[in-house]
Formats: sequence, C-alpha cells, structure tokens
Amino acid sequence: MVEQFSVYESLFEEINQLIKSNINMYVIGGAVLLYRDMKPATKDIDIVINTKSEFNELVKVLKQMGFKSFSPLIGGYQHFKLNEQLQRNDVHIDIFLKYLFYFTILLNVSLRVFFSALFGV
Repeated sequence: MVEQFSVYESLFEEINQLIKSNINMYVIGGAVLLYRDMKPATKDIDIVINTKSEFNELVKVLKQMGFKSFSPLIGGYQHFKLNEQLQRNDVHIDIFLKYLFYFTILLNVSLRVFFSALFGV
C-alpha cells in the first residue's frame, strides 16, 4: 500500500529521465484520490495509455527501472481489460491500453484536462 502521493511523483520523475518519447498517460483511480487527500492509501496506480507504441515504451522503461510483470488475469481482472500489471517493491502499476472497463478512452476527453490539472502539464 502506498500512503503518500510523493511515491508516485518520484516514480514519474524516474520515468521522465528514462523515457525516449512523449507518452500521454492518464492516471485514474486510487492514486488520484490519494493525491486529492480523499483516500488514506492505495494499493496501486492505474494508468491508461492511448496507443500501442506508447504502451510498449512505458512498459519497456518500467522494466528497465526494475519493475516485474505478473499475470493480468489474476483476481478477477479479466473483465477490466487490463493489459499489464507490474510491481517493484511496494509499488504496483496496472496499465490499460485504450480501454478501461470496456469504455474507450479518447484523446480529447476530460481526463486530459484532469491530468493537466493534476500534474501541471
């Protein structure tokens, strides 16, 4: 469980140092609630990626950082359309490629605005 959003801020700084191209990431779920002080802790960070190339780049970088994959089909996750689960120590990341709970995430949805407000970009 992660109890401080600064863990995720450090994670994104580390990703930023290794990433070779721009990636549009949408952070959703418990991590956002943790950021907003609406939840005391979260078990993971949920990220939605819009393109396969961005997805591949992010997964490659996370593995370079020491994250290990494990089966996305455990614990009833099949219906979430979860594409990748990675873990390093206490940090657990769920990555969804374009779809989340059978809803398509489009580039021009309010998540982009929310992400901008959340991370100031």
